[in-house]
Amino acid sequence: MSAIRETTSRNVRWTFAGVTLDLERRSVWVDGRPTGCSGKAFELLLVLCQHAQQPLPRDTLINKVWPGGQIVSDEALTQLVFRARAVLGPYGNVLKTVRGVGFELTVPAQCSQTGVARTDGSTTLDVSPTLPVPDSADIDATQIPQENPVMGGKARSIPSRPALVLIGALLLAMLGWWAWHDVVVERVPAITTTVLNEGYGLQSDDLPGASADTLRLLEQALRREDLGERLRALSLLRAAHADGSAPALPAILLALWNQGSGRTIEARDWLQQAQERLLPSTGPYQRLMYLYVRAELEEDTAQIISTAGALLDLRPSAWRMRQARAHLFEYRGLRAAALNELRFVEIPRLGLRKRDLTIADLASFGDMQSAQAHLERLAEDPERATWYFLQGRLAWTRTDWAAAVNWFDQTVRHAAHEGQVDLRNRAMSYQGAAQVLLGDDLAAIATLERARELLGNRQPRDELDLTILLAGLRAGQGHTTLLEADLARARQLLTDSVADDNREAARLALLRLAPNQAPPAPDLPPGSAEGALWQAAWMLEQREDAAAAEALTLAIQRGIGDTRLWDDARWLQHQLGQKPGPAQPIDPPYPPLSRMLIRRQLPEG
Repeated sequence: MSAIRETTSRNVRWTFAGVTLDLERRSVWVDGRPTGCSGKAFELLLVLCQHAQQPLPRDTLINKVWPGGQIVSDEALTQLVFRARAVLGPYGNVLKTVRGVGFELTVPAQCSQTGVARTDGSTTLDVSPTLPVPDSADIDATQIPQENPVMGGKARSIPSRPALVLIGALLLAMLGWWAWHDVVVERVPAITTTVLNEGYGLQSDDLPGASADTLRLLEQALRREDLGERLRALSLLRAAHADGSAPALPAILLALWNQGSGRTIEARDWLQQAQERLLPSTGPYQRLMYLYVRAELEEDTAQIISTAGALLDLRPSAWRMRQARAHLFEYRGLRAAALNELRFVEIPRLGLRKRDLTIADLASFGDMQSAQAHLERLAEDPERATWYFLQGRLAWTRTDWAAAVNWFDQTVRHAAHEGQVDLRNRAMSYQGAAQVLLGDDLAAIATLERARELLGNRQPRDELDLTILLAGLRAGQGHTTLLEADLARARQLLTDSVADDNREAARLALLRLAPNQAPPAPDLPPGSAEGALWQAAWMLEQREDAAAAEALTLAIQRGIGDTRLWDDARWLQHQLGQKPGPAQPIDPPYPPLSRMLIRRQLPEG
């Protein structure tokens, strides 16, 4: 029988502050406890350890973490740094940004090695130091085996031949089991699940049968979306769907994102294509995502909240579902419930765009202290456009409109430089809305015209909102020709827009601005609050004040106060000689931004 050869390898560990990187297990330990860490974040921390207390340029870090000449943006590296800081927990502040250079691990890192013995079968044996063996001179006489008095002069009995044979057979069996065990354990791959996107809770085993290319395209699309690159993400999703064997999920996400941009027709078409790819064997994740998006298209708030909750039961870490529920709770006026949802979100783990929006929403929903604390932790990266945007949102929450205008203006300039198109457009729209609240109408018109021009035709919902706001401002300035052009543009957009509060706010505004060219009445369910509000506005234009007041009372009873049309209802109260109800905060500054003109015209209440 050949002897089992034993070799010795070294397990390398890096230690700094209270953090240990175990290279063999590729794990990170903080204060003696393991913590989750992605592969790229681990690679980044390893490179920083190897060059501790040395500022490393961004290009160097990108080349080491993404080898092979991959094209990686600075934004991707910055996002990875923030994830690495989240992994380090209380020691995240040792990973500093060196302005104009890159990043640095500011504390010393120590490299240590521990020996492990391995058999040929790669079974690891612990060879930690044992108790010291005493010198022979120090052995007590009582430790030496004594002769057995019963056996006479023999020191101990010799095992019989059958016993020796049995022992040998047992040893052979054990060695055979070890050899078999090594082969089985080493050659049978472990069943692993890859997390494709944490925000949606998407895992690779949710898409059985999907090709490696499809999975890669999906992962890249969701990553681009996290970075705010929606157009690029849409292209990647369409490429993933083009594979005829692809699962339903790419089409589901295309429906969701088109709906979010206000492209209802495209959204319904993609949802239909998604339904065609749902098979009897399709798992619960894709089916729940399909139901969630269908509820979004049907504007079924209760169903959206419940389906998002079911997805969270399946994937508790899916923070996008938390955000969706938070926004719907806010829409219903349940700001405490919205804030509670956001408190379950691990903000440092989010992509840059979603992270900053979530911090801003924390302030909007009532937790300014936490939002300010997050903002201070981000202060070392003041050149980032999202940081300026976050400052603007917090200024908006404090109703400091002048500061908001300034911060959003800086956001626009930096976002243009960094190529963050969506962030630039959003910041410019908010800047114009804040200028309206300041009463600076000429500046607001210039800002909003530019915002609408940059928006193009990619988001008809936002284009309609900005057009209505511009029309209201032009009416106040007496710009008749430009006003007529905006009204015609708004009427066209109204036919293509999603059936939501934004569209109904535009319809009511068109009725106020041009009652002789009133838009068609809304096609709404009988008994809806929005339908009663339209009836009240229509009756007011017909000078039937009593009927208008009756319809307005119905709208309020049916819950118009829980929608973003409440300011339209307050304006009708004022026109009918009633005292307007209390104003609600327009925070977060979600559409319709055209509410700003009504808010400015009404007395505080």
